[in-house]
Amino acid sequence: MVGICLTLVAMTLAGPLPATAAQAAPDRRIACGAGFNGQELSIASARSKSEACATAAKVSDAYGQAVGVGSTVPFTAEADGTTWSCDEIPGGEAPMTRCVSSAEQVFLAS
Repeated sequence: MVGICLTLVAMTLAGPLPATAAQAAPDRRIACGAGFNGQELSIASARSKSEACATAAKVSDAYGQAVGVGSTVPFTAEADGTTWSCDEIPGGEAPMTRCVSSAEQVFLAS
């Protein structure tokens, strides 16, 4: 009984157990190359670069189609089976477009 109590005390003093890699890894910004109209394409995602950038490219294409038919931000776009809300982030001379889903954010910058 004393051994169990000492173990619990030691665990309590040591603090919480370390988080697993999946829990500890915050969304990170991943550069994906050129998107719609040659803009710099990136995505904030916890997925692998190849998976995340494939999604970012689809969002960029959906954004380009929406702009091509005269849509102006804010608007929603459908890509990869998900609805993305797109808006513009002011940034001086080079505003940035951001499209957000429930889990990720895609960025298009001039």
